[in-house]
Amino acid sequence: MARRSRFDETIARRLCRRLAEGETLVAICREAGMPARRTVYDWLEAHAVFRGLYREARQQQLESWAEEIVALADGLGAEEDRDAVARVKLRIEVRQWLIARLAGRGGEPDESGRDKQRGPLVIEVVTGITRPGDRPAGAARDESQKSETHDSGA
Repeated sequence: MARRSRFDETIARRLCRRLAEGETLVAICREAGMPARRTVYDWLEAHAVFRGLYREARQQQLESWAEEIVALADGLGAEEDRDAVARVKLRIEVRQWLIARLAGRGGEPDESGRDKQRGPLVIEVVTGITRPGDRPAGAARDESQKSETHDSGA
């Protein structure tokens, strides 16, 4: 079956709605009836309305992933074994990495193709379970506050 390449506003809106709900572009584009990723990027270049919808959907996607992080962390119970905790922690860390990567660039590269930078995003998940080498709870927050103090000239 041939992949869709001509711009279709209905498909574009469906794609953006699914992105906003937290699905990845790769997963969406694998499905029959959806455009290839390259086609989505072509649509972004050619259609300003789609570009705006896509940018908004990517921001909503970040919020969906942040909510998933909270649900994952809240779902951990004291009775969980170390393997279950490790799996959940990995799922959380992957979402943190994605949020940090995409939040700084509004979901797409700037005109030069490089990531847009808006400053650091610090997300800390406190599970109550420590591993050798882990920083104490609150350490990331303390470091970001120190850097803000130094940046402001205080």
